[in-house]
Amino acid sequence: MNVCVTCSNSKETGVVTKYEKTISKLIETINSLQATVDTMQKQLNDSQTNTQNSLMRSDIRDMDAVIQEMEERDRRSRNIIIYDIVEINNDDVNARINHDTDTITQLLKTIDPNAQNCNKVRRLGKKDNNDPKPRPILVTLDSKRAAVTILKSARMKKIKTIKNDLTPIQREKLKSLQDKLKMKHDKGETFWTIKYVKGSPQLWNTNNETDNPPKK
Repeated sequence: MNVCVTCSNSKETGVVTKYEKTISKLIETINSLQATVDTMQKQLNDSQTNTQNSLMRSDIRDMDAVIQEMEERDRRSRNIIIYDIVEINNDDVNARINHDTDTITQLLKTIDPNAQNCNKVRRLGKKDNNDPKPRPILVTLDSKRAAVTILKSARMKKIKTIKNDLTPIQREKLKSLQDKLKMKHDKGETFWTIKYVKGSPQLWNTNNETDNPPKK
């Protein structure tokens, strides 16, 4: 049987061409997949970098907030706030300031005979002649120790009109503790109170002060 050489070569060429096209398509597919993988890898790397940068910026913001809070607490540590001091009805600002300063000085001396003179006295808030309630007074003393001494003496004498000059964060914490204390008292647990430990308010069990650490 005779085989046509030309036909045979033509068939082989057709098969080779088909395989070459298939291989070419496979190579194109592989290259396309590789490009997709490279793109996804770049996006992932960029995302990780952005996340790290975001976390770093967040950490810096948190650190800045902590530093600002510490500085604000230090600035306020020499202050006390006194409530319910009668406010005279006088248009002369200096006369009102002198009245408040003299009244505060006398009050501090009754609380602590060794109390230092106040450096600055200032009413908080805008004066409203239609409001009979006197505005609180911000008193700045010579030092943090002087402020702490007055606050301790006022607590011992159960004078509730003298308070710390708290930052918003400190006020929020104190309010939370007061709410928790009220819940305990409503349950009949009246032996709980709020006690200041190293200047920080904490819930305190008065039944067992020596054994139980303060609970925040």
